[in-house]
Amino acid sequence: MGRINTLPNYLTMLRIILIPIFVILYYSVGVFFSMLVFVGAAYTDYLDGRIARKTGNITSFGKFLDPLADKLLVISALIVLLKSDPGLITTWMFLIIIGREVVITLIRTYAASKGNVIAATKLGKYKAASQLYAIALSLLLLSLYEIRSAFFSNHFHFINAIRNQNGPIFYLMLIPVILTVVSGLEFLYNNRKLLKI
Repeated sequence: MGRINTLPNYLTMLRIILIPIFVILYYSVGVFFSMLVFVGAAYTDYLDGRIARKTGNITSFGKFLDPLADKLLVISALIVLLKSDPGLITTWMFLIIIGREVVITLIRTYAASKGNVIAATKLGKYKAASQLYAIALSLLLLSLYEIRSAFFSNHFHFINAIRNQNGPIFYLMLIPVILTVVSGLEFLYNNRKLLKI
């Protein structure tokens, strides 16, 4: 347990704890405060990695839990966006991202049961970062939409179009969707011996 009790691992666990708080705030208080929680949770991903590298506290537990925490955060946010308004993001986008994450998590779990911990690749980290950035920006746009009547004129057509079907959030999510597919293929290729492909 000594190797689990490290600051980076605590930050990773904090990220998981913040997920239900993000969802509850989104539906009960509004997008802005849920966005702040999401950004805070995403920032712990940056912090835990930086601290782990700086202090040398890189553990097998952290290597396994960190990408899992990212996946849970992203999937929770995507479900919120998918259920908010039809067309913000599409079902096929959601299925591509969640399908990739489920498959990779199952492979990682299988590898861990055999004593092999598969760390995230650079491309996988870019994919995770693009997902977090796209979701954070989407929440920011939705926050602007929520407060448009108080601070913005109706002449700002971009703000009025934020909740439109196939609007700016849809196009924002195309980047992480593409990286999700490419990084997933890279993961399968890199671990083809484990999968006997």
